[in-house]
Amino acid sequence: MAQNISIMQKFALPHLEIITPEVVKKPLYLSFLATLLIIIISGIYYVFSQPEIPLLYTLARPNQALVPKEWLFLLPSISFVLSVLHVFIIHWLRELEPILLSTFVGAGLLLQVVLLADIVRIVYITL
Repeated sequence: MAQNISIMQKFALPHLEIITPEVVKKPLYLSFLATLLIIIISGIYYVFSQPEIPLLYTLARPNQALVPKEWLFLLPSISFVLSVLHVFIIHWLRELEPILLSTFVGAGLLLQVVLLADIVRIVYITL
């Protein structure tokens, strides 16, 4: 039995999910990849690093430029907390416009890239 379907019903979108894979999935995966790289680099470098590392190398006072190597775990911790926090915020705000969500996820990815560049800089300075 054929049903009468109007053109509007035929092309109407089903219940729209605001969080679509196109909007946040790829940047979120890249953000988690950056977090994973930061954790791996920090873990490997911790084993081979000197007792003191230049975490804040740009300080004006040379005696404050070096910190114990345990401070190296600060960057992976920030990165992990940032990734998990972004997932929860995206879940809570999933009804916002897709452009706002993609901007939010893009900003989180940019922060992860900055943290990754920072850990690479620390490794490069002390090699």
